[in-house]
Amino acid sequence: VGMQNCAVYPNPAADALNFVFSSTETEACTVTLLNTLGQTVKVMTTTVPSNTLHKVSFDVSDLATGAYMYKVSNTSGKSNTGKVLITH
Repeated sequence: VGMQNCAVYPNPAADALNFVFSSTETEACTVTLLNTLGQTVKVMTTTVPSNTLHKVSFDVSDLATGAYMYKVSNTSGKSNTGKVLITH
């Protein structure tokens, strides 16, 4: 039960960063982008319909070139984390 099939592309990203994921239940999911100091630089909460792929896009053109961490979490407490590179 909960979030599954999380994909992030492109990596590295220059202008936009896309998150695609699905959930077995309709629920709120939060996508957070953090810098290397652990500070939140972008955050978005969205409702994910059950059993469908859901896409969230971030404009990252305003972020400095470098490494960032992402976290996709849902109200059930499940999460996916990873690293992305921003290049300009």
